Amino acid sequence: PKGNDASKLRFPSNYRPITLANVDYKVLMKVLARRLQSVIWKIVGPHQTCGIKDRSICTNIHTARSVLEFCDAEYRTIALLQIDLEKVFDRVCHDVLFQILEHVGIWSLILEGVKMAYLNCYNKINN
Repeated sequence: PKGNDASKLRFPSNYRPITLANVDYKVLMKVLARRLQSVIWKIVGPHQTCGIKDRSICTNIHTARSVLEFCDAEYRTIALLQIDLEKVFDRVCHDVLFQILEHVGIWSLILEGVKMAYLNCYNKINN
């Protein structure tokens, strides 16, 4: 469960899903992920750091702190906006994702592998 509040344990939204998958599926996903690393920079902007090889979320945290310290030292006013997209993965339109991958030139074999991975993919909560 997320957090330690016992009163929220009865809500399924407070649990992280556990995905059980076959070893062959896990191997395929690892191969696809490694192949995508070579072209991910075409899709993901330089400020996106999570899940990208040789990038760290700490970079964004450090940048935000540096900006705040600079503005404080220079007596400047600043406005910051933080957006946390709740359950964003569940809301991604797979057709759009596939179109983007095709547009940036993902090899057709890799693209078909990604499509196959998402075909009839769902999570189920058992009470």
